[in-house]
Amino acid sequence: MPLRPTDAGVRLAFGVPKSGKSYAARCDVADSVGAGVPVIVVDPMHEWTAVPRELANVVAVRQSTEAAIRAHEKGARLMIVQPPQTGGMEEECEAACQWAASHPNARQNGAALRGICIHESWEVARPGTLTPGIRLITRAWRHKCVAAWLDAQRVSMLHRDVTELATELRLFALSGDRDMEVCRQIGGPALAEQIREASLRYSRGEFGWHVSTATKLPPFPLVRR
Repeated sequence: MPLRPTDAGVRLAFGVPKSGKSYAARCDVADSVGAGVPVIVVDPMHEWTAVPRELANVVAVRQSTEAAIRAHEKGARLMIVQPPQTGGMEEECEAACQWAASHPNARQNGAALRGICIHESWEVARPGTLTPGIRLITRAWRHKCVAAWLDAQRVSMLHRDVTELATELRLFALSGDRDMEVCRQIGGPALAEQIREASLRYSRGEFGWHVSTATKLPPFPLVRR
């Protein structure tokens, strides 16, 4: 079953630009914040230019995670960190991961859950390199009660540990033989075929189609958000 807004776990999305992965993450984060979960969004491409109207009074846009945490202490629940596009991504992500995993009364319910959303996460989880914060939330999300959303354009751009430890994979339209081979390794020909179908629909302008799987076992129905 797909993770609910107040469930701990790591949701990992892959897809080409405009395939729908960032939109799906924004919808999920809005649902979580609406349910009372505080979330820090690390937005290196400055895509969060608008948020749902009902969340406008709980938003704080900051250039640093430190400032976002101070805003949370004053009552904000959705904190959007937009680091300079020329650098600072790793430092801000590290601070956000440590915050998400440091709830003093963490337990498995929405009241104690903390969330983190990292777009373009390949910048902090490249093959062969994992920051301590990413390692912490991907390996100890259940004990730390963290809800995480990570995305990247290509499966092959991300560290294998992150892909294999993800609680839920969301695979949108993909391109490239390397990515398709990784998907075959994950779910066999059945998963690869469904991703091809999502990519075909994307080419027709039908954005948002993807496979969402928690078990990495067939069947792999296409869903849209």
